[in-house]
Amino acid sequence: MNAGRPDRDEGHVGVQTDAALWVVRTRDAAQPDLTTLDCWLQADPTHADAYMDAAGVWDDLGQVLPDWKRDPVALPAPERAAAPRRMRIAIAAFASFAVACFLAVQWLVSPTPYATGIGEQRTITLADGTRATLNTDSVIRVSRFGNERRVTLERGEAQFDVTHDPRRPFLVSASDRTVRVLGTSFVVRRDAERVDVTLLSGSVAVERGGVTTVQLQPGERYRLLSDQPARIDRPRIDIVTAWRSGKLLLDDTPLSDAIAEMNRYSGRPIILGEPALGQQRLSGLFDTRDTNAFAHTIAEIYDLRLQERRDGYYLVRTGKTAGR
Repeated sequence: MNAGRPDRDEGHVGVQTDAALWVVRTRDAAQPDLTTLDCWLQADPTHADAYMDAAGVWDDLGQVLPDWKRDPVALPAPERAAAPRRMRIAIAAFASFAVACFLAVQWLVSPTPYATGIGEQRTITLADGTRATLNTDSVIRVSRFGNERRVTLERGEAQFDVTHDPRRPFLVSASDRTVRVLGTSFVVRRDAERVDVTLLSGSVAVERGGVTTVQLQPGERYRLLSDQPARIDRPRIDIVTAWRSGKLLLDDTPLSDAIAEMNRYSGRPIILGEPALGQQRLSGLFDTRDTNAFAHTIAEIYDLRLQERRDGYYLVRTGKTAGR
């Protein structure tokens, strides 16, 4: 569920704020940057309309009180009589314009949160067209600051299909690492003790403290564990992205890891009562929405007894009872 405002509003407010800032820059600068303004106007059809609206407000202020800096005593009598009224109109118009810009800026600098519950997945289209798909129990915060598009992954996992924009890099922060891209597709996962960045296409740089630590190529995964140095490997991409189809794909995976993965999708966890079995290997394709079937499958494969309780699925050796 979107805990913030709709993406449509985000885009509208962002364009209106940019337009207002461009009007100020071009009308109040000795040598305005018209080349950059032209690029911004041509980037999207809505930019020109927003710029014209903002320019109209600016021009209306000038028409209401073109000589507002002059001493009213120096004005001709008719103008002197009308000056107070014009001043009130000008101040009201300017105040409305300023408040609108202030609220827009406040909206932009306050990150918009998006979240999924346990077992839920959702796809969000951001204002620039970038698609963010959140996996189970995930939280991201989307913000816009200057020429950057920034997302913070607070927990969980998300795939980003980023709209190409060489003038505005797309940044995803997870823990103390930041992924910098221009236009590409990648998956970021953040758990309590690890951060994974898997590049599906394009190119990304992983940064720490603004310094690039590694440049990934398609198919590579950057993995950082809390107690180990970062490393690069090449996982099976179909395993990394299986969750997009509601599946858990395992390939000779330790049973303890397989259970931990499935538990991400359910409020009733599977508890392995025999820790020694955790190193057994498991392969197969499973439905992340059916923890019950997964637990029964493990019980059958390893000849375990499955005890279903309200707080979870307990797997113990035949003849034993799970302790509380």
